[in-house]
Amino acid sequence: EFVTGLEKLSQLMKVEANIKVGSLWEYTRDVWSQGYEHPEYFKAYHVGVVCEDIERALQEKKHYAAILPRFHLKSTVVGYSFITWLSLKAKLDVSSLYLSYSDSMSAYHISEIKAHIRKNPQLTEWMSDLAPHAEIACRYEIQGKRCKILHGGLFTFKRGIHVNGALIADDILRDPENPLDFTQL
Repeated sequence: EFVTGLEKLSQLMKVEANIKVGSLWEYTRDVWSQGYEHPEYFKAYHVGVVCEDIERALQEKKHYAAILPRFHLKSTVVGYSFITWLSLKAKLDVSSLYLSYSDSMSAYHISEIKAHIRKNPQLTEWMSDLAPHAEIACRYEIQGKRCKILHGGLFTFKRGIHVNGALIADDILRDPENPLDFTQL
């Protein structure tokens, strides 16, 4: 009973501070990057520009499209970092949709988001995984609110899905089989 009493006392003493993620650029550079082997890559100039452009588009209630060369962190910043940042900043429960050309590609992106959250000491502290054994179910609890990221393929997702967070459309036209063959574009 002594241990139970101490546990109850510690729960009562627990102080829940608000999560401070800052701007998308600050979050991407200082928090999201910590789930990667080379967090210094997120300090690249173009990453800051993309993050600031996304926030400006949000403030102006506009859509945002990023067109960058291969291997310039498009999915990582515009998809993964943004969608988790938005979930962390949400005041209420939030659901988002990660859409790709195929459902399997979208599921791959969801598994990447989960993998990088698991590797990130700050995010594992802030986000409680509600589906820890599912690789492609992205559902988290963040300070009492529930956040989920659904996935779907361009031609396979269910009509009528409504999201109050983000809709990320990542490579919905499919990557070319040979990146050097511009006729496939």
